[in-house]
Amino acid sequence: MLLRPLTIDDKPIFDSYACQVDTKLSSYAFVSNWIWQDLFDFKWTVINDQFCLFVRQIDSFFMPIMPMGRRFNQNTIRYAWDLMIANSQNDQIVRIETVPDEKLPLFHLLGFQPFLRETEYLYSTNQLTHLHGNSYKSKRSSINSLIRSGQNLRIDAYRPAMRDQCLELYHRWQLERQTKYDNAIYHAMLADSLVAYKSSLIHFKQLGLVGLLGYVNGELRAYTCGYQLNHQVFCILFEVVDLSVKGFPQFIFREFCRGRSERWLNTMGDSNLDNLRKVKLSYRPSQTIPVYNVRYEK
Repeated sequence: MLLRPLTIDDKPIFDSYACQVDTKLSSYAFVSNWIWQDLFDFKWTVINDQFCLFVRQIDSFFMPIMPMGRRFNQNTIRYAWDLMIANSQNDQIVRIETVPDEKLPLFHLLGFQPFLRETEYLYSTNQLTHLHGNSYKSKRSSINSLIRSGQNLRIDAYRPAMRDQCLELYHRWQLERQTKYDNAIYHAMLADSLVAYKSSLIHFKQLGLVGLLGYVNGELRAYTCGYQLNHQVFCILFEVVDLSVKGFPQFIFREFCRGRSERWLNTMGDSNLDNLRKVKLSYRPSQTIPVYNVRYEK
């Protein structure tokens, strides 16, 4: 079977299958996969009217998401797995990623075993917009202190002319993160994220992204962007904020949420990093969504 390289021109066909999937998981969107195309070799095909996305990693394959279609198709799962095994030199790389927990019983019937990969965080948009209650007292206090400081705060929609400034902001933020957290794995993740970040800026309009810029005293200090997963869920893709301005991360996050009409906001995973997990939990998620990888075990 011919596997086609995934290009940005394939977004319409990807989207036509993704809209058939009832999920809150952020990976079932074209943008959340394609922005990594400089690091991963994406391939795709359609099997039994199911869109199948593959990644070739050196000499082996895995699927970053389940086959997408109107209903779960056991034959498609078996065919895709056999296809990967037949074209992989290292069976240990072969897997299907980003399986929601409600699909695990179906995979179990086929002989697949699940492995928890990470957790995604889902919030009520209304909750994050208003920050009511004692749970958000510290968030409100930080925002109010920033406003009372008298600094000139401004927000604006992202525009392509700001690309270079947004890249410079990322470099400053990356250096601050690397200085604060002496962790080689985390540093590598920051470097990889920069590649995806650049891709998202270059192809911003084609990818259907929404972005917000935040200024303090006329200087760019924050950039947040995301995408609509479906009519109910919006996903935060990148949030890069100058942490030296106290209260500004909380301010810019609230302002971005205020601009969304979807019921839910997904801030994606925590990459198994304690500092990121603490921040995401501090916003009191309405739901934490486990994300699984599965492998066929004979």
